[in-house]
Amino acid sequence: MDVLSLVFAVWLASHFGKTLSHQVGLVVLIQLLHDVPMGYFVHTAKRGRWGPLLDLWKDYAKEMGLKILAVDALLLVSTLLVAHYVEQRMNLGDELLYFTMATFAYVSLFIVHSFYSPKGLGK
Repeated sequence: MDVLSLVFAVWLASHFGKTLSHQVGLVVLIQLLHDVPMGYFVHTAKRGRWGPLLDLWKDYAKEMGLKILAVDALLLVSTLLVAHYVEQRMNLGDELLYFTMATFAYVSLFIVHSFYSPKGLGK
């Protein structure tokens, strides 16, 4: 999951969800609506045809499988909860809140991807 998708999904859920639990459900639904078609595309695409990034995603999907859905959901829910906490407790303006969300999303993805090294890369 890229940072733009993560922040956009959290923004959509925050905008349309009336309660925090509703927002959590929406953000996971948005994630599934993004990840399932994307996973199908990655799974059916021919290696080498779409470039090295898609090949990296194919390797990641092959190694991680359905765990990707759980990790992405965890990233989205944790970003939503941090955004909710920051908004409620710190009284930040919208611009600073969005910056904080983007920074948290980037750091979260960095942490997750620091534990993943596809075979054959970096050698």
